[in-house]
Amino acid sequence: MRIHDINVVADVNRHDPSNPDPSEPEAFDGSPEGVAEGTAGKSFVMDFQSIAEQALMLQWMMVWWPILRITANLAFLGLTFLLTLDIDLLGSMTVQSCSFLHTALESMTEEEQDRALALTLSLTTIQQLELVILASSSAASFFATFQLLPQAKLLFTAALITWTLASMMLIYTMAEYFLNGMLSQNDAAFSLFVLAVGLFFADLQLATQAFGRVFGFLNKYRISVPDWGYHDTAFTACRLLVFLLALAVLAAIACS
Repeated sequence: MRIHDINVVADVNRHDPSNPDPSEPEAFDGSPEGVAEGTAGKSFVMDFQSIAEQALMLQWMMVWWPILRITANLAFLGLTFLLTLDIDLLGSMTVQSCSFLHTALESMTEEEQDRALALTLSLTTIQQLELVILASSSAASFFATFQLLPQAKLLFTAALITWTLASMMLIYTMAEYFLNGMLSQNDAAFSLFVLAVGLFFADLQLATQAFGRVFGFLNKYRISVPDWGYHDTAFTACRLLVFLLALAVLAAIACS
């Protein structure tokens, strides 16, 4: 048997044999399915980026020795958040003041809060992003603990960038779900608040201590005085800026 002719057509459409009309083309560009950010959600979020940046202030305080004071003061669309955080040269953090007020969120019942959070956490994209955020945060804490490992600073920076990008995508996705009607106004606002709190208030110092105990055989790669400049301070500033952005976005969602 000989094959005399083969006709091959390559385009961005494919035919689905299970379709009632198999000849009907179906859009398919060959890219795998995965986490994708919606353009509408990203555009919505970017409108509030400058508000978050203006709410954050860093100032060196000269008392007995240098202390970096980080102040976050956000008052936007009925939401008020104030945080004053001090970091010393050893990386020890002290919360001087912290307050949060948002009438719409506080008026939700426990049943409404539980339902909103359960709905949000059941979404596949949210689960994937939460996994990436957890993994990158753990990696950053690990390399910050064992700073003498080869390429530790580079790997810490890569983990920090990954965490920041995944956290931003999480905010974009929540805004997208609200805009396309998958989440209601209150559900999106409350769930974004809970997710944002998890992003910022994760205890990095506790994670660092835990890594030091679990991986005790790597203690030779630790230094007596941690290089706090590229660990706690950098990660704290990133987390706080992302947290402020999430608060501004949820305030806008709640007022929409």
